[in-house]
Amino acid sequence: MRAWSAAAAIGLAAGCTALGFWQAPTRAAGAEPAYTGVVEGYYGAPWPEEDAVQLLQFLRRHGMNTFVYAPKDDPYQRADWNLLYPPAQLASLRRLVQAAAALHIQFIYSISPGLTITYSRPADRAALIHKLDQLLRLGVSTVMLSFDDVYRGLDAADRARYGGDMAYAQADLAAYVLARERRAHPSFRLLFTPTVYRGVADNPYWDSLRRHLPPGVPVIWTGPATLAGTITAAQAEQVERWLGHPLIIWDNYPVNDYTYILDKRPRLFLGPLTGRDPKLPRVVAGYLFNPMQQARASEIALWTGAEYLAHPGTYRPQAAWDAAVRGIGGRAAQALAAFARYNATYYHDNTPPAWLTREVQSFWRQPAQEVGAQSALARTFREMRGLDTALAKLPDPRLYREIRPWSAVLALQGEAGSFAISVVAAARRLGPAAAEDAAYKAAWRKLSALVRQVDACKESVAGGAIPAFLHQVLAKVPVPAGITPNDAAQPSPT
Repeated sequence: MRAWSAAAAIGLAAGCTALGFWQAPTRAAGAEPAYTGVVEGYYGAPWPEEDAVQLLQFLRRHGMNTFVYAPKDDPYQRADWNLLYPPAQLASLRRLVQAAAALHIQFIYSISPGLTITYSRPADRAALIHKLDQLLRLGVSTVMLSFDDVYRGLDAADRARYGGDMAYAQADLAAYVLARERRAHPSFRLLFTPTVYRGVADNPYWDSLRRHLPPGVPVIWTGPATLAGTITAAQAEQVERWLGHPLIIWDNYPVNDYTYILDKRPRLFLGPLTGRDPKLPRVVAGYLFNPMQQARASEIALWTGAEYLAHPGTYRPQAAWDAAVRGIGGRAAQALAAFARYNATYYHDNTPPAWLTREVQSFWRQPAQEVGAQSALARTFREMRGLDTALAKLPDPRLYREIRPWSAVLALQGEAGSFAISVVAAARRLGPAAAEDAAYKAAWRKLSALVRQVDACKESVAGGAIPAFLHQVLAKVPVPAGITPNDAAQPSPT
């Protein structure tokens, strides 16, 4: 059962309209979500305008209806929330709002004042309204008031008014914004991203939101974790009851910003959406995917997400992914599919692809006379070396430019892997004499140099399987006579 029945909605409307708080429920029980689409909510610079417009077109083609503008590194969205957009940035934002309107896509602007705002301070409230009015003049009618990743406590003025209750302070500001903007703009709508936006356990923060956030304001939730491997309908329904507000899923897939920030080994996530309950879209008010910093490459995963939202009961991840690769890859679809195989591991399972692990294990089990160019691993390395050239034929040149750092790494790893196999073959052929063989010594030096190049690459592919294999080779084959420690590649950090 959904928390917001029609009878409850009527009762709340009667009690809250006069205060300016009421927002009608976003959807009827069991209907499709009112908000489906993308939240550009990663840590990083906003997409180029051309990419954002293409994403809007993508949403329209795939039956989704919502775009939330929320890139954390737009200073006017977060760090400098209280400053008006300068003319050039405002003009670009206006064009994006107009493009969304022309495509019948709901454009939602997320503003994140929590890093510096004093919630009860009149001047800060006035600055927030002034900023929102600038956006509303562009044609924005829905705003997401966001407090995700706010770790500072309340200052003295706010503690005097709200005690230590952060949720109360945020909800009170939301009530002020909603009442103030509704008077001037009757169509104004508000969404709310809480500081506690994940988990499946009631808590004091949610209890305060339940009591203080204006009724009918949808609340964002990322699932049982920030990066959720699975999300069920039962979890969403329970969380919605605890929050006492309609729930919008902010699904952090295929976002990859944390791979830049945490381990500084950027990764692409090109696999299909998995682990989502078929019933989930029908029990929430909205479902938004948070994409990668790479807008064009994100379309592979987003295509599968759109299929899931359109047909959750019959969604098949592999079939949806196959269709996405064909639709996006065009004449280079086969190359794109192969490339995606090396870039499909997700945050909660960064182990190398099982098929690649099997090929490496099989290689080491092969007899000495069978370690050459015909092994499955050797064929994989040849594929890796050739993918970059094949991907250059993608219909969308901007997609190729987005993924090229990773395809270049694959090409280098393929070259190093192929050469490593030849070194293993030479070592087995020469036996103990390898250590004194001049040609072997030259090959070993070249391999060590290639491994150092591979280790210097910051982009990660295939769960680090190939660098690990290369270091295995250096550890297993004889070290030539006269080699100093400086000549040898150091163990890979991955």
